Amino acid sequence: MRAETNYRDYDKVLVAGGTGPTGRLIVERLMMLGIATRVMSRAPERANLPREVEVVLADVLVEGDCQRAVVGCDAVIACLSQGRKSINRRTSTVHCEGMFNLVHAAVSGRAPRFVLVSSLGVGDSWKWMPRSAKVLLHAVGMVPLLKVQFHSEEALNASNLAGTILRAGIQTSGEMRTEPLVTLDGHALGLTSRQAVADTAVRSLRSVSTIRRTLMVIDRDRVRWTYDVVPFPFNEPWVAW
Repeated sequence: MRAETNYRDYDKVLVAGGTGPTGRLIVERLMMLGIATRVMSRAPERANLPREVEVVLADVLVEGDCQRAVVGCDAVIACLSQGRKSINRRTSTVHCEGMFNLVHAAVSGRAPRFVLVSSLGVGDSWKWMPRSAKVLLHAVGMVPLLKVQFHSEEALNASNLAGTILRAGIQTSGEMRTEPLVTLDGHALGLTSRQAVADTAVRSLRSVSTIRRTLMVIDRDRVRWTYDVVPFPFNEPWVAW
């Protein structure tokens, strides 16, 4: 379905990580809402994206590639290295140098809106998580990814971009059945479908209330623990897929 919104205020959105499982859903949602989309890929011939999507040869670790990829875009959604199996030296560098390159390119390329997909357990969210959750994250091998994702968050927070950070629970391939639980105040843990992450990332683009905010995103029917949670007030109404 196509939503009646002002999303067309964006001429084109760059998706970094758009060939990954979550990134592909972000691309799908952008297309569903009629938003021109560009994806940067190190192997465009293997991207296997709809032909309406512009795919450019680019590597986030190459500053010039990032600069070129941002030209003509007015917003960036970054969804980098979300799978724990990909944690290696390159992943760590992507979340340090790569995110710095993307943020710098967005600043110099005048793409002021930037949405970053991160994870629950990054930064100060680790402190309030119950011990059982920390044990689980260690057991499934997520902790190294959480540590490098912190560098991505730092890069965005240090810029003057209109940034939004989305911290998702452990991502699953399950279908989003209802509006995701998104909160700024309080604590919440649970599983997050990739579809819910994509939905919230795109919705955040047009919600000025999300600018310079770090939000938690969880599927409402997969919440495992909450404390003093207040649903976040988006400017844009939720539209089902």
